[in-house]
Amino acid sequence: ATKSSCIESTSSAALKITNSLFHDNGYVDSDYVIFCDDTAPITIESTTITRNISTYPSVTLSNQAQNDIRNSIIWDNAGGSFDDGGQGITNLEYNCVEGGAQGIGNTPYDPFFVTGAQGEFYLSATDSGQSMDSSCLDFGDPNSLLIHGTTRTDEIADSGIIDIGYHYYLAP
Repeated sequence: ATKSSCIESTSSAALKITNSLFHDNGYVDSDYVIFCDDTAPITIESTTITRNISTYPSVTLSNQAQNDIRNSIIWDNAGGSFDDGGQGITNLEYNCVEGGAQGIGNTPYDPFFVTGAQGEFYLSATDSGQSMDSSCLDFGDPNSLLIHGTTRTDEIADSGIIDIGYHYYLAP
């Protein structure tokens, strides 16, 4: 059977994924959601990777490069969350990773997704009318630039410290 990935990098060109949403992809015999196997580094920022089905961890980096995953959610993926095979150096900082992850500012707590006007992966926020706040609100890297977008169902733009995860589009 043919196996697949959403994004597979096997070249020496650097790869950057920013403010992206990967959900409900794959099937039992699929390989990965994001796979990198070469000398090029990969950067993943403000991205949500959830409810995917794969044989291996959703983010698998078997390259020998300096990788960076920041301000992202990797949660509820069949096959696991993350694996770098111990080959590269991966900085995991200010992420929400199911099962936890070593690194500065990472949280192992449920992001508490709620459904809003544009999709199913907004963050629960009491200011938006939900009963609790997601641990991902205002929990990103304090040195990161804000994304013009929202993680809240009331469509209020992210402000202050960046929220972890994908930001839905807001009209300028």
